Amino acid sequence: MKTRLTAKAIERIDGAVGKRCEIPDGLIAGLYFVVQPSGAKSWAVRYRHNRRPRKHTIGTYPALGLAEAREAATKLLTEVAKRSDPAGEKQERRATARRDVHGKVIDERLWENVIADFIELYANPRLRSASVVKRCLERETLPRWRGRQIQDITKRDVVNLVDSIAARGHPISARRTYALVRKVFNWSIGRALIETHPCHKLQLPGAETKRDRVLSDAELDWLWHATERLGSPFGPLVQMLILTGQRLREVGGMRWSEIDTAAAVWTLPKERAKNGQAHIVPLSEQALRVIAQLQRVGTRPGFVFTTNGRSPVSGFSKAKRALDRFIVDDIARTMADPADHEIAGWVFHDIRRTVASGLRRLGQPIDVTEKILNHVGTSFSGVRGVYQRYDYGAEKAKALEAWGQHIDSLTGHRPTQNVVALRA
Repeated sequence: MKTRLTAKAIERIDGAVGKRCEIPDGLIAGLYFVVQPSGAKSWAVRYRHNRRPRKHTIGTYPALGLAEAREAATKLLTEVAKRSDPAGEKQERRATARRDVHGKVIDERLWENVIADFIELYANPRLRSASVVKRCLERETLPRWRGRQIQDITKRDVVNLVDSIAARGHPISARRTYALVRKVFNWSIGRALIETHPCHKLQLPGAETKRDRVLSDAELDWLWHATERLGSPFGPLVQMLILTGQRLREVGGMRWSEIDTAAAVWTLPKERAKNGQAHIVPLSEQALRVIAQLQRVGTRPGFVFTTNGRSPVSGFSKAKRALDRFIVDDIARTMADPADHEIAGWVFHDIRRTVASGLRRLGQPIDVTEKILNHVGTSFSGVRGVYQRYDYGAEKAKALEAWGQHIDSLTGHRPTQNVVALRA
């Protein structure tokens, strides 16, 4: 038998317990004393309407004492017995407070409206990947949860969503989708749309492992020659990835206005940088040689790598498949027994890791390498990251010149006596 709550017992309940809890009243079935992690206290009544659980907050404590809470709960439960639904009516009143431009009621708790608001109010102002977030949430969750109230989505619903993505052979996508869904639920709690979310203590697919693929010198040679066969714009674009070590989308979106050939630098604006910090990339002689061979397509907005002059290149997967075919042809043509020599699975981002590894093999300091990659890593974290503002311009230029010479020596484009040999 449940113990009746007393006024003294309620006063002794510590609100700052660090977790949310609901304490039932042993006298009025359905009445709960709710304590939030912040220490805030309130009264709520739980009941069922049309076989669905409902929860209705009737007041805060101590504004509403025990006796008043029991009286309010009794009245509410009497209305529920008459087929009334106070929680649903409150939700409808909340929805009617918001209408679209045509006067149509917007239900803020419908899942499709929740993620639309999340994208507009949270993702767009804060995340450079807002378009990716939008695409993922709409593709993975709307077919399952469209038309459902967010408070009615259960832990089993989330588990089924994650399992279905993993079952398609995409465990990493499953984890990333789960992370986005969890963020939406947390954001919804902050907007008072829900009080709890169903993602607590879920068992997810295997941990996401970081790639450690680094292309060998022979693979870099094969890749470079494949880029020459591929031609513009993707061939020169991949060559710039190899020579600068920058991110695919950042290089792909390069504009002529960002390049100063006289000063031999490319300035990546903060709006396009992943970490939101403007980044100056020294251009080696080899990188300038690639740029000099490019023809301008269109006038505005002046993309360097473009096919129509109006937007940056797209279709990287198709370009990657073409490169792989050319690499296989190159191996078969140059190797006595090509079956013993093949380039294992690689992705464009592996080039960036390869450049970082190569710079270190050339003896470049980790500080310089991280500055070239525009990392805010271990070398520039904490207090040092706040006060260390030296841009390492000369050191970056020297390192990328050495790297460019190394690429020349691998590909046979311009033998030089100043190449720094790599240790085996």
